[in-house]
Amino acid sequence: MNILLLSKTGAGLGLADRFQTEGHEVTIYAPKLDPRELSRFKISNRLNLALKETRMVIADTPDWAHVSKQALMYNRPLLGSTVITEMINADHCKKYDLFSKLGIKTYETQEFLDIGDAYETLFKSPRMQLLIRYDDKTFECNYRDWISWAMSKIPLGKKILFQTPVKGTQFDITGWFNGFEFLDIFSVSPSPNVGEFSMSRPIDGGTYLIKDTIKKLGPFLRKYEYRGPVHLTMIGKPGKVIVIDMFFGFHYPHTYTMTDFVKEDLSNFFYRMISPATNDTISKTTGFIAAISARCNGDEITGAPVIGLNPQRRKHIMFHYIEEMDDNFLVVKDKDIVFTSVAFGETPQEASSRMYDTAKNLKFPEKHLDSSLMSYVGPMYNSILEMGVD
Repeated sequence: MNILLLSKTGAGLGLADRFQTEGHEVTIYAPKLDPRELSRFKISNRLNLALKETRMVIADTPDWAHVSKQALMYNRPLLGSTVITEMINADHCKKYDLFSKLGIKTYETQEFLDIGDAYETLFKSPRMQLLIRYDDKTFECNYRDWISWAMSKIPLGKKILFQTPVKGTQFDITGWFNGFEFLDIFSVSPSPNVGEFSMSRPIDGGTYLIKDTIKKLGPFLRKYEYRGPVHLTMIGKPGKVIVIDMFFGFHYPHTYTMTDFVKEDLSNFFYRMISPATNDTISKTTGFIAAISARCNGDEITGAPVIGLNPQRRKHIMFHYIEEMDDNFLVVKDKDIVFTSVAFGETPQEASSRMYDTAKNLKFPEKHLDSSLMSYVGPMYNSILEMGVD
């Protein structure tokens, strides 16, 4: 199968690597990237021709909505981006309006058409703590002086949200939509993701955390023919949870946990989102999946060999900015991600340990790999499990 990856930043090159190791031909359309850094793949400079020749089109970031109509001309649905979802990603006010319309609980909110009305409300009812949002910006104001500072940053003519912060455990829920319905696979992960690290585990689609939140988005997503991942950020306590943010599209390195999450080729799983007829039962893990990306932090590292790869662990590694030459892997870009390591475990500790074992064996100059993340994730998962995710 020919798979087309649309990329502006290279964020999804690990997906391209995985598809290639699964035996597929991968074409990259990335007009802003240096072709010399993508030598492992077929590169296209003609989008219409690439769309015509492919069977599956993936937008590795959600800012490719302008291509969706072109893709549909060739009966190629675009995974990860539509015009509507791109607009919502970039606007907290639109997210709040959608939550209100669909009955999804969120922060206690006041909405203002302009900054003048917002100032008037502050004068009448001063606040000590406040979340102030406009467009895709959020100011978390824990002191009154910070509120004044945040208001000074907002341009004229912007709709503004005042939201009352709440305390509790913060976490993400992820689902996958095929244009008609959510696939029977949902995951929960600590939030926010820490740098270049992510961990996820399955969550039953019948739990209140799913039925009262992400599944309510189904009719909206069906109306606008969205296909791809959906991420909701939540906060709260057992039995009382609200949604505080939303994102449509692929999110890294969280997306890479799916390589060990589903017990089938990742390309087959993605194909389910453009061909609903293939949506038989999905075999998935019952444990935890951890993913971490290793970055090259140095200058003039291009051409340096990556050593220490165990061929038996290759399926748990996704290379990003790498050139393959005579069975050797060479770094092709300074100050960017070289590879992502993924591993499964029955517990967070086991998944993390296996992930690090694989990642630490691969070596290249000026390698950066954060090794202290379980100190954050362990306590977070204990709190998440108390939410009733089982």
